[in-house]
Amino acid sequence: MESLLREILEKVSNMDARLDRIEIKFEKRFTELDNRIIQLDSSITQLDSSITQLDNRITELDQRLTQEHEITREELKGEIQNVYQETQKIREDMSAVEMITAKNWNDIVRLKAVKL
Repeated sequence: MESLLREILEKVSNMDARLDRIEIKFEKRFTELDNRIIQLDSSITQLDSSITQLDNRITELDQRLTQEHEITREELKGEIQNVYQETQKIREDMSAVEMITAKNWNDIVRLKAVKL
């Protein structure tokens, strides 16, 4: 009986040693997994930061483009207004030339009539 107890005690001792080794292996694996999770978390934080910076840059570019578009639009409106005003002046000048030409033709007709 004593030998049976020793055998059982030896087997329990062996099992205990095996469980200790398994526990150490699991502990090592869990530590590795924890480290990898920490690295992933750090990477995600960096990605979030990069995305935020990109979003800010895109917003700034959008605002700058909008301002430049508005400035260009205002400049074009001014140029179009200037061209319109100059065209109106040219039309007025052409009307004046037309009236003077008509008066000159009228004067020429009168001179011809007097000469005859």
